[in-house]
Amino acid sequence: MTPGLDTALILRTSALGQRRRAWGVVLGIQTGTLMWGAFTSLGVTALLTASHLAYTALR
Repeated sequence: MTPGLDTALILRTSALGQRRRAWGVVLGIQTGTLMWGAFTSLGVTALLTASHLAYTALR
């Protein structure tokens, strides 16, 4: 597998010498991944797929 956009964003941020900001990026990505996993396990993904209105409201 090749690195994705998340990895590219982290590498770019840290390469610019912004180590603290890079850790913030990592924390944000991991929080989003955790939230997506939790919502998926609760069946929210099926609801959002079926209802455009629910997707717009959550977004």
